[in-house]
Amino acid sequence: MSDPRARRRLWLGALLSGVALAVASWLWAAGGLYEASGHGDTQTGVLRSSTQYARGECGHCHEGHAGQDTDPTLYPYGLFAEEEDVCWTCHDGTVTYAADARVGFSSTPPNTTTDYYKHPVSPLYSGVTPSDHRSGEVAPSAFGAGRRHAECVDCHNPHAAANDGTAGQSTHEPGGPTGNRLAAALLGATGLVVTSWQGAGQPFSSASYDLEPLTSLTDNYEWQICLKCHSSFTTLPTFPAIGSGNFTASKITSLGVGQVREYQDLGQAINPNNLSYHPLAAVGRNAGIPVASFTSPWSATSTMGCSDCHTKGPAAGGAEGPHGSTHMHILKRPVRLQENTHYLDPSWGKAIGHDPNELCFQCHRWQTYVEKEADPATNTGFRDGGDNLHTKHLGDMARGVTCYTCHDVHGTNKQHLINFNLAYVTAPAGSQGAYTHSASGGSCNLTCHGENHNPLAYSR
Repeated sequence: MSDPRARRRLWLGALLSGVALAVASWLWAAGGLYEASGHGDTQTGVLRSSTQYARGECGHCHEGHAGQDTDPTLYPYGLFAEEEDVCWTCHDGTVTYAADARVGFSSTPPNTTTDYYKHPVSPLYSGVTPSDHRSGEVAPSAFGAGRRHAECVDCHNPHAAANDGTAGQSTHEPGGPTGNRLAAALLGATGLVVTSWQGAGQPFSSASYDLEPLTSLTDNYEWQICLKCHSSFTTLPTFPAIGSGNFTASKITSLGVGQVREYQDLGQAINPNNLSYHPLAAVGRNAGIPVASFTSPWSATSTMGCSDCHTKGPAAGGAEGPHGSTHMHILKRPVRLQENTHYLDPSWGKAIGHDPNELCFQCHRWQTYVEKEADPATNTGFRDGGDNLHTKHLGDMARGVTCYTCHDVHGTNKQHLINFNLAYVTAPAGSQGAYTHSASGGSCNLTCHGENHNPLAYSR
């Protein structure tokens, strides 16, 4: 080769190739992200049927020269199949450290425009066409409008996801002040890092945030992944995906005067500047809740992850997490938002308000809130002297009332998640103005099921 410039280009190309190989070798030898992940482990890592590669090597997911899919924009990087099919080669229940991830998608009812039972990962199980997912998504528009989607890699980074050492398990620990932290299986996925929350009740779109990979099990949280799709970081769906039957959330769609809408922007709902919220982003505000209001291991100082409520049912097989459930909205247990669906308690021999298997009572003690005979009145903060007012509303008096009649689900800018459902409550001052909080109790100014509380105060 006589051209010196050509020789220099060839030499430079070889040098750069060598540097790239050296860096790759260093990452592998020095314990880079992939080797430290569950997939890269040389003992328990990914092992497709191919015998050409040692356990945990890249070749078990990536073809050496080209992937087999006809659309490289949907399935890039030389994958040997479509994304979820690559994952399910191992996550099919046949590998010790990979619980069957297909169950949540395959054994649940189909999604409709209002009733959701699963994240629509696969066209095989969800009935939808392949998503508009692209690698390297960072813009809010990538997760909303016509590109709204859910793929495995939206929540899991296959080059960083790890296992906690228990076969088939890699979940956060429920209860306690660290119950909202990122699970090892979610390491490396992108999520919203909020540098400063806005004022109470403010839309999340005006918050200060960055979308970046979540790499810390102590400083990152599960909700950060969920909020990149379930907040006004992106364009939320215009249709009311609120369910049907007893799951219909009328506070979301109500046009009634005085009804404060339930936040569909979950960043707005869990904002720790609100007066009340379920403790996803921070420990709850009501530190004085009596201990016996909770079931173990929950307490007033607990934090929680989205998947404490949104996951498979307790008896369901397959992988943990919000993949799919037999209960609407990917809920772990059933829940009633509509009134007048009674539960027959065999121990009482009569209908009372709530089934102890409902979702709320996995954390909040059913005997305290419903079955008054089982507990002293001091086990709840909602009491008038020694009179347990929770059981009066949920058990022995208004047996059709639900938790949702008085409370919102995720969070609101009113103490105790108060937001009365005006489908059942008449409140001239509005669904939140009808309640006045005080240090020792509060008062209501409303009419509910024919009972006139105009006003009716209670004091502990």
